[in-house]
Amino acid sequence: MAKPLSQRDAWLEARRFRAWELKQQGWRQAEIAKELEVTPGAVSQWMKQAEQKGYTALVSRQGGGAKPRLTEDQLHQLPTLLTKGPHAYGLQGNVWTRNRIIAMIRQVFGVQYSHSHIGRILHKSGIHLSRSMISLEQARRRVGMHQ
Repeated sequence: MAKPLSQRDAWLEARRFRAWELKQQGWRQAEIAKELEVTPGAVSQWMKQAEQKGYTALVSRQGGGAKPRLTEDQLHQLPTLLTKGPHAYGLQGNVWTRNRIIAMIRQVFGVQYSHSHIGRILHKSGIHLSRSMISLEQARRRVGMHQ
């Protein structure tokens, strides 16, 4: 099932449809651009798409990216998993680094992330690394565990 459009995407889609309606009423592209406060190039692209692929080409597309490898539930588990410390997963050291977090995620969930992408995953989980590492104490504070 398709996700509902965000308010912004719905507004942008409505603007493209309005441009198409104005074109059907005989407006010139430059006039449409001025009326909708967009560039003539944008109007030109919309009209070209609609003429080549039909009116439905103006519909907002849902994100075409890859499906997330971790579920929302798994993302929510990350802060708690970090409180156990690297040793709980057979990793050396007392501080979480990106490489250790990548290894832990691979071990627990069977999912591999790159060093550059793991920061986005952690951010989505509410975890913000400072200088690419997080101490066990910091991890515990983030989930409300004080020792």
